[in-house]
Amino acid sequence: MGLKLSTARQTVPEERRGAALRRGLQGAVRAAGQRAVCQGVGPVLQISFTDDVTEITNHRSAVRHVDPYRFSWFQAALQDRGVYLHPDPLECLYVSTAHSDEDIELTIEAAHEAAKAIGETPWAPMPQAGAGGVPPQRLTKEEVLAFGDKLLAFQSTLSPEEQAFLDEILVRAAAAK
Repeated sequence: MGLKLSTARQTVPEERRGAALRRGLQGAVRAAGQRAVCQGVGPVLQISFTDDVTEITNHRSAVRHVDPYRFSWFQAALQDRGVYLHPDPLECLYVSTAHSDEDIELTIEAAHEAAKAIGETPWAPMPQAGAGGVPPQRLTKEEVLAFGDKLLAFQSTLSPEEQAFLDEILVRAAAAK
């Protein structure tokens, strides 16, 4: 008896959740009147606050069109609501097996609130390449730990120090439950 291969594409839960999160984040920021692009493949996605472009295709278009200030405000507003995104506007988000459908729904609800909260801030274009980078906004360790059991982490590849920091946050969040 030989091995039978299926040509039918199977969707894993992370791909479905990634697509739902992309649609939800895009809808949340647009419903609040924000200009943003949320794009990605499967469980990997990125949200970029932009001028009027509908797609970020390469680093040059990101440098030209992405507003890192608005992303920082959105990221901070999401953290205020218990959702952690990587603070760098050019980093991706990853939906993992640890994220449930409920986590995705809670994240989208928080995104609606966060997008409304930053609605009054002015748009500021990203400096052109060579003009100096914009450091991402970071919370102190104590501020992040204050989120307790409401912390939902969508994080990309971390340095060992950042991973240890995030592990400590997640352990404390779990202990607070």
